[in-house]
Amino acid sequence: MSKVAVCVLIVDNKCCNFLSVSLKDDHSDFNLPGGKVEIGETLISTGIREVKEETGINIYNLKFLYEGNDGKIQVITYYTTNYDGDIYTKENHIVKWLPLYDLTKSKKWPEYNSKIYDKL
Repeated sequence: MSKVAVCVLIVDNKCCNFLSVSLKDDHSDFNLPGGKVEIGETLISTGIREVKEETGINIYNLKFLYEGNDGKIQVITYYTTNYDGDIYTKENHIVKWLPLYDLTKSKKWPEYNSKIYDKL
């Protein structure tokens, strides 16, 4: 069985930005918060946990957006505009709001992120 990962597109509808996190090894490459599903977790709970760990915010009302593959990893992407809290992380990356179009500028996952952008 392949590994499964979840990422979440968090959109601020007031200014059409999304909450991005840089890669830990490349702070110039911004993508969606997310990570691998742990044993006993649902897909939704994985997305909520990963977003909290990587950004410090709480998210609600996740809706399915897209599913694809990154090599041997099945990636499920959810979408929400419902969040609260302050951005804070202890992880080695940068968290910031970017224009939605910047999803298409990913270095590591340009094809996957462009498909997400097209779904909007």
